[in-house]
Amino acid sequence: HPLDSTQIRILDDELLSMRHRGVGLRGDDQESFNKASELLASLSTRFSNHVLDATKGWTLLIQSAEELKGIPERALQALAAAAKEEGDQQQDGKEPSAEEGPWRLGLDMPRYLPVLTHADNRNLRETVYRAQVSRASSGELDNTPLIAEILELRTHQAARLGYQNWAEQSLASKMADNVEAVEKLLEELRVAAMPVAQQEMDELRDCARRHGATEADDFSPWDVSYWAEKLRQERFNLNQEALRPWFPLPQVLDGLFNLCERLFSIKIESADGEA
Repeated sequence: HPLDSTQIRILDDELLSMRHRGVGLRGDDQESFNKASELLASLSTRFSNHVLDATKGWTLLIQSAEELKGIPERALQALAAAAKEEGDQQQDGKEPSAEEGPWRLGLDMPRYLPVLTHADNRNLRETVYRAQVSRASSGELDNTPLIAEILELRTHQAARLGYQNWAEQSLASKMADNVEAVEKLLEELRVAAMPVAQQEMDELRDCARRHGATEADDFSPWDVSYWAEKLRQERFNLNQEALRPWFPLPQVLDGLFNLCERLFSIKIESADGEA
């Protein structure tokens, strides 16, 4: 029986995937391709592990509640719990608490985002932001040489498969036709988005000025989330923390699963058989 369009699409995708795995190569080319593929997988794993280890490796112990002014109670509890896990104690030997500390900051999202979004202490926001964006960029965990090696290997792999570069190979299995089409789309998005982004930044600076903030005329990346939250509260009287009790995880999951059932006739049940 002739294949329908869906079956043809599935077959074409599978053939392309096999080709990208080097099935069409022979002899030394195939051997070199396979070795490079194994090395790329190893380098990718090392890259991710470096980022993970650098994320876990950075912490900052805070003893003064004044330094954490503005951070919500929920986040302070998490920071105190992290301090307790590290064995930190109060000066009188008591265990850490959300109210009295100490608090241990980190770069994992549950501890990082509340500081960047809510901490009134701009220097603290800068400290955690710079630590976050510079992860795995120095010392034993430096990913810089790995990046160079990965890029070089990808270039060679793409050439072995008949592509001009890795981007062209990647797009072969995606909706975009070619690299030029992607660049054109990105430029169209940039032209459309830039004026809006500039306007939104001006609004954030105006908000900072209304609060008498010295950084209003010297905005930095660690100021954006903080003043975006302030502006959201001013404009919509919307506080992210105040909304959290209304969206507990079980309720959100129920809503998601019910939506999947309505839209796609997919029924999702717990693997352990519980409701």
